[in-house]
Amino acid sequence: MVNQTTVSRNQDIITNNDDLETLHTYKKFPVFMGCVEHDISEDIFEDMRWQISKSSGMVQLNPLIPLEILYKDGHGSGTTGNLWKMHHEEFSKFIQENSHPKNVFEIGGYHGILAKTYFETFGELSWTIIDPNPQILGNVSVKIIKGFFNDKLKTNQTYDALIHSCVLEHIYNPFEFLKHISEFMNEESFMMFSVPNMEVMLKKKYLNCLNFEHTMFITEPYIDFLLSTHGFIQTKKSYFMDDHSIFYCVKKTRNKIITHLPSNLYETNKLIFMNYVKYYIDYIQQLNEAIKSIHTPIYLFGAHIFSQFLISNGLDTSKIVSVLDNDTRKQGRRLYGTPFRIESPTVLSNIESPTVILKTGHYDEEIKLDIYKNVNASVKFL
Repeated sequence: MVNQTTVSRNQDIITNNDDLETLHTYKKFPVFMGCVEHDISEDIFEDMRWQISKSSGMVQLNPLIPLEILYKDGHGSGTTGNLWKMHHEEFSKFIQENSHPKNVFEIGGYHGILAKTYFETFGELSWTIIDPNPQILGNVSVKIIKGFFNDKLKTNQTYDALIHSCVLEHIYNPFEFLKHISEFMNEESFMMFSVPNMEVMLKKKYLNCLNFEHTMFITEPYIDFLLSTHGFIQTKKSYFMDDHSIFYCVKKTRNKIITHLPSNLYETNKLIFMNYVKYYIDYIQQLNEAIKSIHTPIYLFGAHIFSQFLISNGLDTSKIVSVLDNDTRKQGRRLYGTPFRIESPTVLSNIESPTVILKTGHYDEEIKLDIYKNVNASVKFL
């Protein structure tokens, strides 16, 4: 039910058509994907209803959580682990090789990790970050603008490169967002961005693909269409891993050559999404059956959407001790929407054959290897 904590989105975000069909609703889902100090009684839960446009095939969330609620305490993804370190290093190289910037404007820089990574390899330059909740880590020489990027932003400075990493999928209205960027940029300047490879992620059943923050299934056909609509031409596209991210380099131009959407996206995307829904109905039932016969301590890994999704969709938590996470900023706090405190994986060190439920998509192998090598080789993963 729509109330003061939700905002309706009743039109297709690509065509603006009023032709949305409901695919599936996840009932009473926690609205924040992070860790908190307050009591669980203060947590907010809303139905997560996914719909599809019959005309464009876009899968999108309706209703939405207001931004001031969703990002009240920020979000902690993209800062911990070797995989994200590799991502930022590769994206920094992509930026340097394709634009050689002198004056960067970054949307959604949050921790300043990308700027720090770029500076360490290619040297410092003028770098401005706009973010609603900036939490810059370490001593990074960047200019900070606190707020959201929109058409009200005014600046006297010019930039030769506009950058955003893992931002586009968070935007509620990508059409307006790219329109504002086009108006903000100078002609012949570059925009470079990284976006999750959502089609592959959802096909592989990754839990961090679609949620209250990632409210649209923005795959390559939609990105190509939106970019061309707002006068951007692609100069380079690169894939980081086969299932993680796509890097784009585009240039603003006066000449618009519209890239049209394929005609089969409704059928294609509906099938991908409904296979995902069915997979987790079956998967959680299988987990619960397995849990019945386990008599050693059981832990969940991932103080994020990974654990929240499993718990919210019926995972038997009666034997779960806690949620594990490598991020020291999360440890000791409570995973929003759950009663579980966050502990370091090192708590497994002296336990004989503990069980860890691990469903973190791209990060599974990195986590397993770290635990086997540095914590406890007798851990059993589900």
